[in-house]
Amino acid sequence: MKLRSIGLLLLGLAAGACSEITGPEAERALLMTDDSSVADFSAWLVRPGSDPAPDLRVEGGVRQVSIQGALGTPYPCFDVQGYVEQDGAELHFTISATRKPVMCIAVVATFAYRGALRDLPPGLYQVRVTHAVDDRSKEVLETSVTVW
Repeated sequence: MKLRSIGLLLLGLAAGACSEITGPEAERALLMTDDSSVADFSAWLVRPGSDPAPDLRVEGGVRQVSIQGALGTPYPCFDVQGYVEQDGAELHFTISATRKPVMCIAVVATFAYRGALRDLPPGLYQVRVTHAVDDRSKEVLETSVTVW
């Protein structure tokens, strides 16, 4: 009986290791990265006075939807990542800032970001963008874009 229980436990762990990346709020999501050919994302700290923060924008293009914007945090010691979840013609981008476990100067910071989801079939897409800072999240844009 114990051997069977151990076998089932190992089988469950192996299946869990092959699952998709889990994004914010335990949604099934694709992590967007710098080196991904399908869903790329980059974020950088905007220096006050030198780099303007980009306006929030979502655009359709040739087989892709691209996003850009800026996310504010209470101080600069945050990791910023992008996730995208697709359900048919609905796309939900989440830009997530997570506090780094370090001592940090108490000054408001702004992170600019841009990303794109590629290899989409042509059509009309409903797109939502959510900003999440630690445990707070807010939908900041909902729009429709055309992919050709």
